[in-house]
Amino acid sequence: MKPPSHKKRIILAICVALLFYTAWDLTLSEPDILDEPNEDPQHAEEKAVPLSIEKSESKVESNPNANKLTNPTDERTITSINESETSHPKDPMESVKKLVEASNFPAAVEILESLVKADPSNASLRAELAAILLYRMENAEEGYAQFRKAFELDPNHGLIAQSLVDAGMAAGKHKEVEALLRDSIANNPNGSAAQFALSELQLKNKDHDKAIRNFEKIAEQPGIEGQQASNALAFAHMGKKDFHKSAQYFEKVIEQQINSGADFKNEAFASELIGNMGFHINTLIASRQPEKARSELGRLLELYPDHPEVKQIEKYYSPKLQQN
Repeated sequence: MKPPSHKKRIILAICVALLFYTAWDLTLSEPDILDEPNEDPQHAEEKAVPLSIEKSESKVESNPNANKLTNPTDERTITSINESETSHPKDPMESVKKLVEASNFPAAVEILESLVKADPSNASLRAELAAILLYRMENAEEGYAQFRKAFELDPNHGLIAQSLVDAGMAAGKHKEVEALLRDSIANNPNGSAAQFALSELQLKNKDHDKAIRNFEKIAEQPGIEGQQASNALAFAHMGKKDFHKSAQYFEKVIEQQINSGADFKNEAFASELIGNMGFHINTLIASRQPEKARSELGRLLELYPDHPEVKQIEKYYSPKLQQN
């Protein structure tokens, strides 16, 4: 298997890191979860649809990490699902991109529908169409239908499989999605995309124990799949309020990121690393490890002393760390 490019690796890792929960306020005196995930429709009174792909303001303004997780699709831009795999000239996709930037989503959909009609077996084009329908236009039913077709065409595409879970949750089709994923795993037991997506679905359904068992298997794999699974395990244990284990997994992922040879000035990499370090500080505080939390905050300030997100994190956590 050819290892993912650095750009794809960063995008994939960001998507997974952003996939799971909205905001966590873990204090020294009473570690707890401030807010429930906002992308879990079968457990809510109202059926939620996926948020727009645009960044939105955090629902918990006091937590500097909240905006990291409010929108699980922040980094899924219209070109993030392998634009290079599309077989059409650049002009139509450039037009789509400009239309999306101008918020003219119906016109963008019209172009993509014509491209899909001309090349119905192109999974990436269907995923582009589905992404606009689901994340931009909040059309859960149509978005789900297109992501399902894209997944059937390319069940080994990680982002498509993960997006199928998002779409299925939004459309109330989580049982149907589970069946699709299990069929895919049965047909290709060594495929990691469906296995990972199934674990995400279990996590979203609050079945933490099953999700953790599956993620632990994937975490043993080398490369990006293992790193993604470790990141997911950090959030899964956080969901169970096992903050000590969550902190351990965040520490593992952070060390992998720091030693990856990536460019620390790359904004996508910086945002991902800062987010994970912020959550690591959270879980260290919640698991009564204030000295380690202070050390991690100090390391973060050394890495990115002038980054605005880091300044927010310092402002938020410094008073809490002074309490002990």
